[in-house]
Amino acid sequence: QQLLIALSGQVEVVFEDAERGVIYDRYGVALAKNSEFEGKNIRAYPPEGFLHVLGFLTQDDPNNGGKKFGVGASGLEAVYEEILKGVSEKRIEEIDNKGTVVGSGFLERGSAGSGIISAIDKDLQLALYQNIKNTAGVYGFNGGAAVFLDVSSGETLALVSVPDFDPNVLRSGSDASNIQELLNSPGR
Repeated sequence: QQLLIALSGQVEVVFEDAERGVIYDRYGVALAKNSEFEGKNIRAYPPEGFLHVLGFLTQDDPNNGGKKFGVGASGLEAVYEEILKGVSEKRIEEIDNKGTVVGSGFLERGSAGSGIISAIDKDLQLALYQNIKNTAGVYGFNGGAAVFLDVSSGETLALVSVPDFDPNVLRSGSDASNIQELLNSPGR
């Protein structure tokens, strides 16, 4: 945050992160959306089966200009980062010597990110994921991968890789032992 000195206290430039766009499946079912967890805005994902196609966000950083969300680290979150992220709002607040905001105004208005409709079919994705996961277990494989394409359009209807993990674990404030367990997992 940038600080400017004012006669009555200080003036602070405040960034308010834009609402991130939602990722939908081909039928309009939300796959990656914004939610609230313990009073914080977070990105919520299905707990399994979608990691490799949806991807995930980097952890939010309190030093990154006030962003609530990180940036797309992989999958559709990374590929469509510019569309999903929106434009942060920038406003100026005058703060008195007691720390109370006594005035404010906009420097730049923000705008929410746009949602995207993917070609992914949620039900097909989950069925393919369970099939690959079960097959790997039956034959003693560490994992497997599969893709389901529409041969006439070239659209990817499902894309899975096993093993995967719950990307919700990566959100800021998650238990570090859960993340360490993922890093040390022999099946990763």
